[in-house]
Amino acid sequence: MATVLTAKQILLGYDITSPTDEKGKSYRGTAFEFQDYAYRLACDLNDLEHLAIYMRLTKQYPRHLLDRTYESIADINEFNKGKLFMWKFKKVRAELQKNKDLKNYDYAHVIEKMKKTRNELINSITRKHNDIEKNKLVQFMTEFKEDFSEEVSKVLILGLTSTLLISMFASNNRKIYGIEISKNITNQAKKEFGKQKRRFFITKDFLQNTYKLHQFDLIVFSSFWEMIPLESESDYLKQIQRILKPNGKLYLSANISGQDQSFKIINKEEQEYFFFNKSNNKQDLENSFMQNGFNILKNNIDDDVSVYRLEHSL
Repeated sequence: MATVLTAKQILLGYDITSPTDEKGKSYRGTAFEFQDYAYRLACDLNDLEHLAIYMRLTKQYPRHLLDRTYESIADINEFNKGKLFMWKFKKVRAELQKNKDLKNYDYAHVIEKMKKTRNELINSITRKHNDIEKNKLVQFMTEFKEDFSEEVSKVLILGLTSTLLISMFASNNRKIYGIEISKNITNQAKKEFGKQKRRFFITKDFLQNTYKLHQFDLIVFSSFWEMIPLESESDYLKQIQRILKPNGKLYLSANISGQDQSFKIINKEEQEYFFFNKSNNKQDLENSFMQNGFNILKNNIDDDVSVYRLEHSL
């Protein structure tokens, strides 16, 4: 069994250039290096009482992060700097994690971050989406009276931030389904339309939906397309193709300023919120529509926003 040396033994008597145990067997030169570093760090901070914590830190985190943290407090005139180091290192780790999160466009990560943002910033988000002057999709949809006829009996709305859009389908006793990742936004929509019959609003990730094959006559992305990472767009279109009736209509709006996706930080009331946004290359987007079984019936472009009326062609 290998001999486990204490940090003090390493520091005072361990020959790191040619180490051996009591049987004369050689150690690998870096096998206990983290212990040496942890002991020196605890000594410099006058915090040997918590040596075990520094051992764990040196095992789990890159050396340059620990060095950076120590350098930031080295000149502070305080005998035991252990608590200060731990507080500062927590800040460094949080900043490191934030930078990592900002570059993570994995679907589950994006949805989780946007769920929190939509829950907390519900008022500002819904206010924007209910402004008729800014909601280009609603303006576009009013051109097509046939999509609001009695024959359109089942409608699905992805994203429930716009009561303005939901109200467009409130007549003719049709069934309106809505799916939203934010529980607070779903509850607000239920409160707004709760007294009406045939309204079915749920909080769920759309890719986990249990809707039936060819269930809907019409589907609308209500300010939701821009929240879908580029790599997941095809997954959404395939699900839409499954649940939309043949010749059914699909509406959405997309930023077409060039293919890109990113997170930005929104600071509100001393809190930070992640906001994901995406833009498409127009040609690539329209090719994707066709590859996934949708014909483009019409689209309008205003600035960098393109609104689409599509038809299920398969």
